[in-house]
Amino acid sequence: MKLFLVSGLLFFSGGFAISIAFAQGSAAGGTSVVQEEEDQREQFREEEQEARAGVGTEEEYRNAIAFGALYTRSILRPRESATEEPLPEAENLLGLNLVYDRVLIPSHLALAIAKPFLFNRERYDSPLEIVLKALIRRGQWEPFFGLGLHNNLRVFAGEREEQEGKRVEYAIGLLAATGFTFIFTPHWGLELELGYVYVFNDTSVSQHDISPAVNAVYFFQRGQRR
Repeated sequence: MKLFLVSGLLFFSGGFAISIAFAQGSAAGGTSVVQEEEDQREQFREEEQEARAGVGTEEEYRNAIAFGALYTRSILRPRESATEEPLPEAENLLGLNLVYDRVLIPSHLALAIAKPFLFNRERYDSPLEIVLKALIRRGQWEPFFGLGLHNNLRVFAGEREEQEGKRVEYAIGLLAATGFTFIFTPHWGLELELGYVYVFNDTSVSQHDISPAVNAVYFFQRGQRR
């Protein structure tokens, strides 16, 4: 009888101990999963903050496409009218801008190819610009300064064509640009730019072009930070 009671007590004690061990293991496993998920979320938050700040990450989005609007104040050369009617000394143009930026040295140097489209009622400009840009990354801010070449195919319409004595002209000049990009996320930014063009050829109608622009910038193609 005593042996039976001892065996029963051992059986119930062993089952109770196993239940406690199982419960503790389950609780520990649940805590481990929760902690792992929390660690992953924290790591993601840190990487996102580092990417936005532009520091501390092994990779960044380097190249970009920008698209936006621009305004050009064109200061014209003194010239004679083919119809003896007075010619404007300056004129305004509005248009759209499309830019591709290829980073050569991350956070320091980029090559930009820009294709603006500018127009008013009497004139249409289709420039192609190639600019070498020096970059200075400061957290989410990226100021820049650039020098490059400006090529422009210009078309006159209506009475303006008769006054200028030509329908189409080609212009080439030196371009200088400065501005900054504010980076909202690793993929998106806003760029403000001020450009100046001095036209070389004396046969061109324009002599100086001043162009402020605002562009939305989309960053793509990851690359190793240097």
